[in-house]
Amino acid sequence: MNNREVDVSDDYHCPMCRDHEDDIFYQSRVLGQPICQGCSIELSDLIFEPGRPDDPTVDAIEIVLSKPWHEIRIHLLKEDRDSWRGLGPNDLREMGPPGLEWSMAEAREYVQRQIEAAEEALANAQ
Repeated sequence: MNNREVDVSDDYHCPMCRDHEDDIFYQSRVLGQPICQGCSIELSDLIFEPGRPDDPTVDAIEIVLSKPWHEIRIHLLKEDRDSWRGLGPNDLREMGPPGLEWSMAEAREYVQRQIEAAEEALANAQ
C-alpha cells in the first residue's frame, strides 16, 4: 500500500474506523482520502488472502466504496504494486516476511497473478 504519510486536521477520522482516534495516516489512492495506519496495514495483509476474508476491515471498505471486495482488491493490489516504484531489491526484502528472497521481477509477477485471480473471481461473481 501507499506508505506516504500525510497530515490531516485534528478532527479527521479514518473513513473505515471512525470509532477511535488515530495519529498516523496514509493517502489511499483507492479511497481518494487518507486512511489510518492500522487500516492500511490490515488491507495490505488482506489483499493476499484468497477469496473474501471475513473481516471487519473488508466490510468497512465495501461500505465506504459501495463496491464488492473482489473489485476493491484489484485496485488495492495495483496500488500496492505501483507503490514499489523506485524501490531497490533490499527495500523489497525489508517490506516482506523474514526470509523473503524474491527479486523485484518475481514480486511483481506474484502480484500480477493475484490481480488476475481477483479479476477472475470478480467475473465469476457477476
